[in-house]
Amino acid sequence: MEDSNGHITTLIFDIGNVIVPFDYLRGVRRFSEVTGLSEEKIERFFYLSELQHRYAKGQISSEDFFETLRREFDLKIDYRAFVPIWNDIFWLSVPMDRMVRFLKGNYRLAAITNTSDLHFRYWLENYPVLGLFERIFASHELGLCKPDPEIYRLALDKLRVKPDETLFVDDMEENVAAARELGMRAVLFRTAEDLQDEFQKLKILTHEMRGQS
Repeated sequence: MEDSNGHITTLIFDIGNVIVPFDYLRGVRRFSEVTGLSEEKIERFFYLSELQHRYAKGQISSEDFFETLRREFDLKIDYRAFVPIWNDIFWLSVPMDRMVRFLKGNYRLAAITNTSDLHFRYWLENYPVLGLFERIFASHELGLCKPDPEIYRLALDKLRVKPDETLFVDDMEENVAAARELGMRAVLFRTAEDLQDEFQKLKILTHEMRGQS
């Protein structure tokens, strides 16, 4: 990374595990309790399966996603009971909330996120900070998931911004690498404190500004 922000005009964030941390094992445990299925089976088929990948790309609806799981595992819960358990894995990062609100007045803000219909709607209903983003490019709406370079190209095109005018922040190394391959500047997210350090190096946050964010 360079020591100056040059002509960075746009900050593009991941959402899950950056703005909105999550622990999907919380959902695994709750689904195991209400279904009687093992946590290993829940994790493998509910969260890490090809079915989940198709859901994240918007290839199946939320209702069809649930119905497939219900039939496959003979679930004894209905859709209304499924939804709150599926969504109850998130919480808001207060330091990141403050940082985004502070940066809004100085940079264009956008997001590229791999998510699903139910999770995305839950975020928008519960985390007002996401309303500060100019655009959110969500995998389930676009049929594309990071690190596919097409989702980055689409975001750059819609934002009408050049790759080297952007800084991308994501918690997954492969997603950061894909952004860099396209000429975007990129930072691997670890903690809000580390990100503040990176932003300070790039003059995105000065020492004085950091104390206010």
